[in-house]
Order: sequence, then structure tokens, then C-alpha cells
Amino acid sequence: MRPQSAGAPRRRKKAPRRKKPVAKKTSAAASSIRAGYRPAAQSSGGVSVFTVLLLLIALAMGGFMTMVMLPKDLSAVAGYPSDPEDKAEVRNVLSESLATLIAHDNSMVLSEQDMNRYLQKRVVGKQGGFLGNFVKFKGIFVDFKKGYADVYVERSIFSYPFTMSCQVSMEKFKRKMNWKVAGGSIGRVNIPGRQFQPILKAFRRLAMTCEDELEIFNKMGDIQFEEDRMILNPKG
Repeated sequence: MRPQSAGAPRRRKKAPRRKKPVAKKTSAAASSIRAGYRPAAQSSGGVSVFTVLLLLIALAMGGFMTMVMLPKDLSAVAGYPSDPEDKAEVRNVLSESLATLIAHDNSMVLSEQDMNRYLQKRVVGKQGGFLGNFVKFKGIFVDFKKGYADVYVERSIFSYPFTMSCQVSMEKFKRKMNWKVAGGSIGRVNIPGRQFQPILKAFRRLAMTCEDELEIFNKMGDIQFEEDRMILNPKG
């Protein structure tokens, strides 16, 4: 170091200049996020796959409900619809089947029309609960086919017909006839047997009104379903 004289002024060191920080350019999206909102998503102008899927589900559900509410066409069933003014004599299925079982001789043949006319006189249903004023019981009808029978329950909801059905057949096990259920329908929608349990309970409650007839049928040796008729054979 060089010695400085006492009278010479001291030189001040210049402070180094600080470079001003360069402002970073921020995008409009980043600044909008800091402001508390996100920019609107850009639309491509098309329909998303999710929207199409929801539309298809809605259409399927609408079609399903329409098929449920549409009643089955029972015009081909003999004895349908029931005629309250029909004064013709109705066969007494209970007394005739009991006499056939006791005589243990000839078989008994019931036509589809005879059975349906008997059921309209025998079964009188009534809708209970708060829907009783809007739901009316119309009747029970059977449609005999080769090997099985379709049993229909018809009601009216707000004066519109509504049908439910179950498909039954008979099979012999240890010399005893047993009923077998193979599904059914609600409206025009067919339901397989495994999903039919809740509706089957409703048919069991209705069957209690014909408990005497069913007990006699179960004691028959054989029961056959054919087109438009049912054959009760006491001997099997």
C-alpha cells in the first residue's frame, strides 16, 4: 500500500451497480390462476363420449319403462276379457275336480275358456294401501300352452291396463305333482326365473284364494297342459 499524505483527499470507491431484475413474462393462464379463477376450457365444438353415453342410457331406460307399462296382448286368450253381463253357466272346477279325484276313473278336461270364466267368479281381488283409489284389480287369466301355462294378473293404473304373468308347469316327484315356475313378465318385458322372486310372492298371495283347488290338483296322478286346455288325470 502506498502511504497517503495527510492533506490529500480520500477517493471514494464507487459502489458496483446492481442489475435490475428482468421481469418474467407470465402467461394469461398463470395470471388468471393467481387472480383466483381458472380460464375457461376451450371447446372443440364436438360432443363428448360421456354425453353420448348418458343419452344412450336415458333412451334405454325410457324404452324399458315404456315396455313395462305396455300391457301384454291377451286377445288370443279364450275367455278374455271377462264379461260381467255373461249369464252363461260356469263350470264348478272345485266340485268337478274333487269328484274326479274321488271316482279315480276318467280324466277331466278343462278348456281355457272354462277355467278363465271360473276364475273371474272365484277370485275377487282388491288393491289396498294408499294406491287403492288409483289401482283396480281386473282379473286373473290363464293361457294354456303345450307343456305349460301362463298365468296373467291384470290391473288398471289410473284407468290404464297393466299386466304381470308367471309361467307354470307340473312335474311329478315321488308320485306327487309339484308346481314349477319358469319366470314371467311385467308388461311386455320378460323376466327370467332367478329375478322373478319378488313378483312370485305376489302370485303366491293370490293363489291362497284358490287354495282348495290347488290342493286337489296336487293330489292328481298326472296333469297335462296342452294348447287351450288342461287335463287332470287321477290315476297318473
